[in-house]
Amino acid sequence: MKPFLIFLFAIVLLILTGWVLLNFVFLSEEERIERVIEKGRRSVENGSIFSLRNLFTEDYSDSSGQSLDEIMGSAQCMFSDTANRKIHIAGSSIRASGDKAEAEVRYVFHCQSKNSFIDHYLSANNSDVRTVRIVFVKNSRRWKICHTDHM
Repeated sequence: MKPFLIFLFAIVLLILTGWVLLNFVFLSEEERIERVIEKGRRSVENGSIFSLRNLFTEDYSDSSGQSLDEIMGSAQCMFSDTANRKIHIAGSSIRASGDKAEAEVRYVFHCQSKNSFIDHYLSANNSDVRTVRIVFVKNSRRWKICHTDHM
């Protein structure tokens, strides 16, 4: 019975090691960037300003010249004024080269206004697909957002 348990433990350990390697170690740079985009989506839907801020570099700027603090202030106001935030990623294309990468993400954003007596969505239909171009830089082993451009 003891050799069987050792064998079973070894098999479980081997499977677990393989799963960890495939899900966390042997990822392409594009897959790592997809995970950053997914973390951003979840952060916005949950209204987590701290999780969202960790995805950006300190010298972040957007196409209109806003800094990270200004963007986070706008996000906090949006979080406090809306409920039931949902983001559907319609598609993305990612190009990574060295320590820089660029992604073009198409998405639909829905949310309800807390300040209205009528339940209405700020983005009412699924045809309202928006596109954002995101520039990433690799900081140690992590990808962070350094610039965005809404198209």
